[in-house]
Amino acid sequence: MTLNDSKVIRMDRTMLVVMSVLLVVRLAMVALYPFLCKVMPEWAWSNNDGYDTIAINWVRTGTFSLQPGIPTAARLPLYPALIAACYAIGGVRFPLVVMVIQAFLSTATGYLLFRMTRTLFGRAAAIAATVLFVLHPQANNFVFRCATETLFAFLVMALLYSVVQYFQTRRPAALYRAAVWLALSLLTRQTLAPLAAVCAPLLLLWSIADRPRLRTNLLHAVAAIAAVALILTPWIARNYAQSGYAPILQTWVGQPLFQGTYVSRHLSKFLSGERTVSDLDMDALSVLRDKTDEFLSKQSLRETRPIAQEVLADRYARTLVRKEFRAAPGRIFGLVLRNLILAPVLQMTWKSTIILMLWNWPLLIVASVGAVWCFCTQRKVFLNALPLSILFCYVWSVHAVVWPQARYIMPVLVPFSAFAGMALARIFSRHITTDSIEDRAIKRDA
Repeated sequence: MTLNDSKVIRMDRTMLVVMSVLLVVRLAMVALYPFLCKVMPEWAWSNNDGYDTIAINWVRTGTFSLQPGIPTAARLPLYPALIAACYAIGGVRFPLVVMVIQAFLSTATGYLLFRMTRTLFGRAAAIAATVLFVLHPQANNFVFRCATETLFAFLVMALLYSVVQYFQTRRPAALYRAAVWLALSLLTRQTLAPLAAVCAPLLLLWSIADRPRLRTNLLHAVAAIAAVALILTPWIARNYAQSGYAPILQTWVGQPLFQGTYVSRHLSKFLSGERTVSDLDMDALSVLRDKTDEFLSKQSLRETRPIAQEVLADRYARTLVRKEFRAAPGRIFGLVLRNLILAPVLQMTWKSTIILMLWNWPLLIVASVGAVWCFCTQRKVFLNALPLSILFCYVWSVHAVVWPQARYIMPVLVPFSAFAGMALARIFSRHITTDSIEDRAIKRDA
């Protein structure tokens, strides 16, 4: 074995130690769940958006539904499918099974973060970025909750790692993997759908621009787009068959859009301590239900299919939001600028928000410094890492407009923190180098 071989083994051991610590920390969160829920009741498994209800109804009745026997497209199917599998395995103890799986998913996310950061910025940066992920309060929090954050964060991380690999190597296998991860993310959350719609023609144009390899690149691009469409087609076809509308990924878009913009308009009540974000969210839901019930009562004779009614209600909620935007565009623009600052830290209560103010704001600042530093000193590396910045800025800006809450930013903040790892690694290495130079000078003078 050569010296280089020994170095590789030592490095792999370092990665193994970091991953082991990550898994232990995540499993510890599962073990501490009963205590944590006593301290913060809003973190309880039961405070969710109905994913487990859908999963149980799916197993028991064979219908994807929030109410037994009434089909729905209000939620996307991948996370309920995960819970349904755990329910089939663990019975009434399925929440514990889901939590353990989410602990392993979060560990896999950390592994992909380590690999991606290492290929871009080196091992020191990868270790720093992964340690930040180990300590991230929100990443720990969502391991034991019934929410899509942990699964979605894994899928986003896998997507970005594959895209970065494709940028670096131009190998079609990386592009096909990115297509699969993108499709699975779209079956978990609809967030990336507009970006995917824009990227598809851009990918084709990029393929055409490379004249020497035009035919090969175009074939790969078409195959990747077809893979996404193939994975999404069964779900979209099911929704079309039961509603007559297409393409429908999810009918729960207009309602959260209305709730988010309502909360944004009344957020001063939270900032002044009068109401929690949870209170404002429930106020918005009550207002919307009254308006929607009145609207649907006029449509009942025309449409009786449950998913079709969901589509009509969703479009009506979007209409209400568009009216609000058109009525006061200047005010909305001002709120969006404020939300850009608050979205990475805003939670349902002040206690949770303060925790993220102390963590996410510094993390975002260091990551932004790292991105600028990378742009100024390593332009080619920055271009390879450009998907990290694009995806983060896209999700950040979207949620500054529609629902300024940190839980929606977290899945893209994790990969963007690779830049924070790079910045910390450089600062630390410069500090060590400077100290070494000073030590040598002292010894020479002595």
